[in-house]
Amino acid sequence: MTVLHSAGGHCALKFKLNSSSMKKLLVSLTMAACCLLPTVVLNSCANEDNPVQTQELIKSKLVGKWTIYYVEEGYDQDMVGTEWWYDADGSFTNVQGEHYTGTGTYEWDGDLLVMIINNMPWSAQVKEITDTEMIWYGPLTGKTIKLKRQIPVN
Repeated sequence: MTVLHSAGGHCALKFKLNSSSMKKLLVSLTMAACCLLPTVVLNSCANEDNPVQTQELIKSKLVGKWTIYYVEEGYDQDMVGTEWWYDADGSFTNVQGEHYTGTGTYEWDGDLLVMIINNMPWSAQVKEITDTEMIWYGPLTGKTIKLKRQIPVN
């Protein structure tokens, strides 16, 4: 090993490798690359598939009867108790007490649930959906709404 100094005060190490140690180093690096390559390929393939599966899972979990149990302060508190019935065919019914019933269709645009209710467009960004709970964020209102699943529809 030789230490080299430059005019700027920097130093560098210079290693002398004979052909035997160079071969060992190259073999070790090649083996490491061969061992890591399948892991990298499998992980990248798995990551490509997950968003599609996740989006399909989210879409399938929407179907059923949901009831709003929480509305962020500053938003219409009368919405608590509102029922949303989502069918697999892309249609839904919205019942808010005895004084309002809306029907319409829904479709997905990424994580945005786009609904046409009584010929009026409305949307909610679905932040989370599980077997028992769904959390919406209203892009226009900036408010969060939480729903609980009541009855799954198959």
